Amino acid sequence: MELHNEGISLRGIAASTGNSRQKVTEIICLAERNNIWCQALVEICRNI
Repeated sequence: MELHNEGISLRGIAASTGNSRQKVTEIICLAERNNIWCQALVEICRNI
């Protein structure tokens, strides 16, 4: 979420995390829908 909030593109986030743009979009949408804080999102992404 931090990268997203800083205005980094989905492509940039995907490249830096090793995930697809589709997965990044999915995670961002889930986080926004569930009001998940950044650190929690980092933990979720590590488990994918």
